[in-house]
Amino acid sequence: AGVSLPEIRRRQERGLGELVESALPAVLEIGAAVRSAEAWEIEASLMYDEFAWFLYEELWDISLGVRPELTAAERTERIDQVLDPLLDDDLPDSDRAALVVDVFGCVLAARVRPLLE
Repeated sequence: AGVSLPEIRRRQERGLGELVESALPAVLEIGAAVRSAEAWEIEASLMYDEFAWFLYEELWDISLGVRPELTAAERTERIDQVLDPLLDDDLPDSDRAALVVDVFGCVLAARVRPLLE
């Protein structure tokens, strides 16, 4: 007394149905996580843009005092060399974050130096 072919098919269909039912919430969670990661990337990019503008202004002001002989084009070119990687979406976030910290540290040092002299 074996199991009939129609019974095997019913069991397979029932098993596949249960598998799909149990997998659906996981698929939805993965989709939500991907959307959340995409939103974070956009937000992080905007954050780097804000840091870049702030640091640009600071570096411009500092360079006016330290290198007044530079033309506006030369000053812009030098600042862009420092900040362009910050705006490069292809650069890993860890490198961009390290650059932000390094440039902020340099700006702080440049601002504090006159106070120490």
